[in-house]
Amino acid sequence: MTPQPRNRLASLVLLSLDETVRGADAHRLLLEPMPGTDGYDPSPAEERAMVDSLIDVQFASADRIDELLTAGVPDLRAASLVDELTALVPRVADDDPLLGRFVETLPERMARLDDLGLPDVLGHGDPHGGNCRRGTDPVLWFDWGDGFVGHPLLDVAADHRLSGAAVDYWLGRWADQVDDPDIVFDLWRLAEPVSRLRMAWVYQRFCDNIEPSELVYHRNDVADALDRVRKTLDDDAGR
Repeated sequence: MTPQPRNRLASLVLLSLDETVRGADAHRLLLEPMPGTDGYDPSPAEERAMVDSLIDVQFASADRIDELLTAGVPDLRAASLVDELTALVPRVADDDPLLGRFVETLPERMARLDDLGLPDVLGHGDPHGGNCRRGTDPVLWFDWGDGFVGHPLLDVAADHRLSGAAVDYWLGRWADQVDDPDIVFDLWRLAEPVSRLRMAWVYQRFCDNIEPSELVYHRNDVADALDRVRKTLDDDAGR
C-alpha cells in the first residue's frame, strides 16, 4: 500500500498532482523523486503547459475552500489580504508616501476584482519554473509553502519570473470564465501591484521565520519586491 500523508493539508494540496508520498510528519513530506526536469528556461509551449497545469489545480480547488482553510492554508481573501498588506507597508516602508497611498486603495481594488465573480482558489504563492517539473503530463507543481486561499489573479505574483506571454495566457484562461473577457485584462492593471505587494508579504513572512544566519541570503528580497510594486504603480500612472 502506498503511504498516504497524515497531514490533511498535504492531501488537499496534492489533489491534482501525481506525486507519491512516502511519508509525512506534520508539515514535512517525503516524496518519491519526481519525473521530468526543472522548469527553468522553458519554451513558449512548455510555459503554457506550466500555466495550464497550475490553473487546473486552481479550478479543482474552488469547491474545497472550506477544507483548505480548515486545514490551515492562509486566508488571503479580500478582507484578510487588505489587512495583511496594510499592516506590512508601515513595517517595511513607513516613510514611502507612494506605497502609503497605494494601500489606501486596496479595499476598492479588491472590491473591483471580486465583482468579476471569479471563485476564490488555492494559489501556489510562488509560481515560477523552479517550483515545477516539466516534461510530464501534466506539469507537476511543488513547494506549496507559500500557498494561500484567495483571488486567482493574485497568484501571478512571480510575473517577473514568467514571460509576458505566459502572464497574458494565464489571464486569458481566467478571462474565458467571465462574460466580458476584456475586463479581466483591464482589471489586471488594478491587480498587478496588489499581486506584487502580496509577494513582498510572502518574502517578509519567510524572513521572519528562517534562521538568522540565513537572512544574509535574503536581505534584499522584500526591498526588491517593493521596488517592483513601485515600478508597476509608476508605469500605470504614466499610461
